[in-house]
Amino acid sequence: MVERPPWGANPTLSATSFSNQYLRGILLPPPFSYPSAFLVTVRLNEKARRNHPLTREQKKLNRLRSSTRIEIEHTFSRRKKYQIAADIYRNRDEGYDQTMNIVVGLVNLRAYDRIFQRTGLQL
Repeated sequence: MVERPPWGANPTLSATSFSNQYLRGILLPPPFSYPSAFLVTVRLNEKARRNHPLTREQKKLNRLRSSTRIEIEHTFSRRKKYQIAADIYRNRDEGYDQTMNIVVGLVNLRAYDRIFQRTGLQL
């Protein structure tokens, strides 16, 4: 049987915030292994330092990462124009997927409309 942490303890906090009994396998088994779905590779831009400028390859990689990041951020901002996606979702859990699918459909509809207005192509 798994014991619950005391009130106020958050298992997502750093290891120093727990007493040793919670670190020894009651909350998370050592060595804090998570399912592979939660593992993310962090890809940050390289930074130049004094007397160490970036190489041409590092600059190209930074530009690629920045362009990918801005596309994702623009997508999030388009989605958040709809208030239900920007605020905390307070409706029933069963309707969350349907609500977000509707919001994404509206975002895509606006994108298709912009493409049609600019190019005249119908998708």
